[in-house]
Amino acid sequence: MNDSISFLMDLIRTRPVTQDIEAVNRTAAKVRARLESAGIRCVVEKIGGRDTLYASLVTGKTPDYLFNAHLDVVAARPEQFEPVLSPDGGVLAGRGACDCLGPAAAITDALLALKAKGGASCGAIFTTDEETGGQTTLAMVERGYHAKKAIVIVDGEYASVCIAQKGILTVKLTRVSKEGGGHASEPWAMENPIDTLLDAYHELRAGWKNPTASKPWGDSMAATVISGGSVHNQIPGSASMILNFRLTEETGEARVLERLRKLPGIRVETLTGCPPVVFSEDEPVFLRLKEIYGKYLPGRDIPFVRMNGATDARHFRSLNVPLAILGVDGEGLHGAKETLRTDSLRVISSVLTDFCS
Repeated sequence: MNDSISFLMDLIRTRPVTQDIEAVNRTAAKVRARLESAGIRCVVEKIGGRDTLYASLVTGKTPDYLFNAHLDVVAARPEQFEPVLSPDGGVLAGRGACDCLGPAAAITDALLALKAKGGASCGAIFTTDEETGGQTTLAMVERGYHAKKAIVIVDGEYASVCIAQKGILTVKLTRVSKEGGGHASEPWAMENPIDTLLDAYHELRAGWKNPTASKPWGDSMAATVISGGSVHNQIPGSASMILNFRLTEETGEARVLERLRKLPGIRVETLTGCPPVVFSEDEPVFLRLKEIYGKYLPGRDIPFVRMNGATDARHFRSLNVPLAILGVDGEGLHGAKETLRTDSLRVISSVLTDFCS
């Protein structure tokens, strides 16, 4: 077993679930100790009680190249925090193996390799709350941690270079009846806000077309929460539902909200939102990154892709430097069988090392 895999297994055993700030901070401390033992400069920023780690091979806060991965993971069964390595060492199972402790280990390896080669103008931010919105990343940007040439986030798909991710808009729709509800045996005596809300949703759906699996890059809408009433024989006084939109254009949020506000009698409340992050695949740094990636996966096409989900890229977009998203080779993210193909750690760390050399 090599040092990188042993280090990753140790991180998994720390159980850094986002809500457990103490465990997440212990994980950041382990990454810091590994880097500082090689003479790499580290700074810890305290953000809402969370230790967010910045490591750099140069002084200051703005290296040419900046890497990012998060050290927090989603909750899992206790046994998932006891990593299991396959007999041939090729597959590692455990929470965070690919999202996102494996990527953090790959970035750590890249920094160590660059240090051993004599250094480079690069640094890395290891954040600690990406799974709940990434406010530590936003705070690091606000505190001046930037990049001059490019940012690479390792929190995406393997064997591709992601150059765009959708924006998010989460909206709550509510209908409140004038009567305030009543007995279910007399539905003619009052408005049923559940019916009114569902009618409005059906009207919205009738004029909305979601993208498809073959062409996923488009605006999508999904109902994720619906509530109304708590008693089987009572018509409630109100009903609500939450819709999650994934949007591809800057103007998408305004267009959706305008459309929702035209629904008769429905109150519209914005819960969360972030704009899309979109770059051109013609960007020279992306072309170079793709070429380097292909060198380590000979015979495989390395496509430019666009992501339906969201990463901490949303917080870096204000820096106006090219940003790409890479990933390690794994499956079962957030699931009961999260696994990592361990050779992908070497590939990603090598790509990052060459990219900054």
